[in-house]
Amino acid sequence: MKVKSTSSLLLASALMLTLTYSCKQDRDVAYDDLPAASDVESSDDNTTSDAAYTQVYTVVHTEVSNVEDQSFKTDGGPSPDPCANITYEVDSTDKFKKFLKKMTIDYGNSGCTWDGKVKKGKILITKTGKLATAGSITTVTLENFYIDGARVEGTATIENKGFASGYYSIKFDVTGGKIKATTGDTATWESHRTMDMYLSPGSIKTLMRGTSSGVNHKGIAYSVTTTEDLVTEFGCAYVKKGGLKITATGKPDINIDFGDGTCDNKATITINGVKYKKSL
Repeated sequence: MKVKSTSSLLLASALMLTLTYSCKQDRDVAYDDLPAASDVESSDDNTTSDAAYTQVYTVVHTEVSNVEDQSFKTDGGPSPDPCANITYEVDSTDKFKKFLKKMTIDYGNSGCTWDGKVKKGKILITKTGKLATAGSITTVTLENFYIDGARVEGTATIENKGFASGYYSIKFDVTGGKIKATTGDTATWESHRTMDMYLSPGSIKTLMRGTSSGVNHKGIAYSVTTTEDLVTEFGCAYVKKGGLKITATGKPDINIDFGDGTCDNKATITINGVKYKKSL
């Protein structure tokens, strides 16, 4: 059995949180009895943005790890993504700390499918050190980049804040985010989050906090803030504990409570003082 590197664990944990953070609920169950004034469009657009950048992070981590964790040790290796053209520049000033300085992942102008998504355009990556190195910063920009026909824009950064007090701390930021759907609808988005990850034998526990905000495709400005750290653990597909507050212009605030630490898909949503039990 191959043991994942620390960098793999750091980003894998972050990716799991990224999708759960925005709390998109199953439409058949969760929306039916919510008040008509609830701003479900902002929740949807926030989720769509989260999912798009999760796909970008997945590609970045896969390709960077392939080179840094594998190719450096075996003097080369094929890209995990056979339909992308990968070029990169290596910083080898210190042979013991060799890392990718720059990488371009080019899907071309026609598009190709990998990991269940049709992508075209370029992902541009610059790095100051390995993903797992304290103080390293990975910057990701997009050039004419599309996922399943939707244009995705923005700049993402991943900063390794290092190890202290028993946990790794990673800071994630997205600025200038924009998604233009195939329908022509456009939504803007940005996100600023910090994740603490606790490693112990047989267990990885993560705590995430921060904010995201944007303007949904109907022109309504909204923000999402953690009111209590979002807690996840490997082995559980849901947020076990924590809280979110969604605020949108002209809409009632929505507060989401993920519970007391039990691994389940249940949450309590409070709108105008009324509580709703929902399946996520």
